[in-house]
Amino acid sequence: MAAHMANREAHVAVGIAAAIFTEILVSKGSPNVGARLFGAILGGYIGARAPDIIDPPSNGPNHRGIGHGVVPVSVAFAAASNDFAHARRWLETRAAGSPPLEQFLFASAVGIMGGFAVSYASHLALDAVTPRGLPVIA
Repeated sequence: MAAHMANREAHVAVGIAAAIFTEILVSKGSPNVGARLFGAILGGYIGARAPDIIDPPSNGPNHRGIGHGVVPVSVAFAAASNDFAHARRWLETRAAGSPPLEQFLFASAVGIMGGFAVSYASHLALDAVTPRGLPVIA
């Protein structure tokens, strides 16, 4: 069976679903689960769209460049991972001792970060199984 190209709707649906599922797993016990899920949905949408914003499909069927490249994306995520983890911990700490609106905003930001990362990865996973695949570098 031949693999088909994922379209925008598929990328967004899978990205948001992956973001929600992941946030549910990692936010167990958090007093701000609703805000984190809200953020995950927003981050999931943005992350699912990001590779095609970086490399627009309007550039033709071979539009996959640096935003879809396995090596550049992996290096960028690895380089940001320590800062990402530190920022999430800082936001979680700030949310814990803040007034309700600030709790919502900080917890939403935690969800946005996680949702973005997992949905960007889901976009690449969907594109990897198409006939075009993913470029190694760009």
